[in-house]
Amino acid sequence: MTRLLVSLVLALQVVGSLAAPVDLSGNSNLEARQNRGGFRGGAGGNGAGAEAATEAELAEREEPGGAPSAAAVQKAADNFAGDVSIVSNSLNTLITTTNPAQRSKLAKSGFDAETDEDNQRSVLFAAGKNTQANGLIVKFTPTVLDGLKSIQNNPSQANTEQQVKTMETARNANILPSITKLTASAFQAAGVNAQAKTFASTTGSKSAGAGGGAGNGGARPGAGNGGARAGAGGAGGAKAGFGKGNGGSARGRN
Repeated sequence: MTRLLVSLVLALQVVGSLAAPVDLSGNSNLEARQNRGGFRGGAGGNGAGAEAATEAELAEREEPGGAPSAAAVQKAADNFAGDVSIVSNSLNTLITTTNPAQRSKLAKSGFDAETDEDNQRSVLFAAGKNTQANGLIVKFTPTVLDGLKSIQNNPSQANTEQQVKTMETARNANILPSITKLTASAFQAAGVNAQAKTFASTTGSKSAGAGGGAGNGGARPGAGNGGARAGAGGAGGAKAGFGKGNGGSARGRN
């Protein structure tokens, strides 16, 4: 009888050691490990600790995926302004640049800068959420890209004048002021203590018909002041900053 009782006690001890311990809240160790996993462990825990960790992560990032920091917004605004300057220089000088190879190169530099603008736009929009300004930039940017690409492929005087006029119509009234508004919204949202830059309209299309000649004499020797043909240079060159010339009309006069 004594031996039987001892065996029974030992059996009960073994069974007790195999049972999973339960804490005071009623959660097993497995459940506790699941709760500690939260989002990171992927165990789907639903404890209060997991919920608190998630809220802390969201507060740190401001929104899922992370909002742009003030430094990122400032950098995007600076890069955007640099791109705008390159494109504006391209539009202002394409018509008065007469060498076809140089004109194509100038158009390409503008095209590359205009393309990069989209990278900066996405950062500023993610920060400030100015949908109206962003929408205008997105809508009219293809007009500028198409025009610059067209000049790269066909740098003739007639095509250049036509494309520059089309691009400036879209860009001056819609894109440039929208960049300023998009930047201002991003600065405000990210807490950047700076004023959004404003951009001057380009005026390259006003040189249309003036050519890009070297001033007196136009494009042909002995053609006389102002040149004999529209776009041959001469008097029109004065308007574009290429010598004084005489005459001043698009046709020129001897």
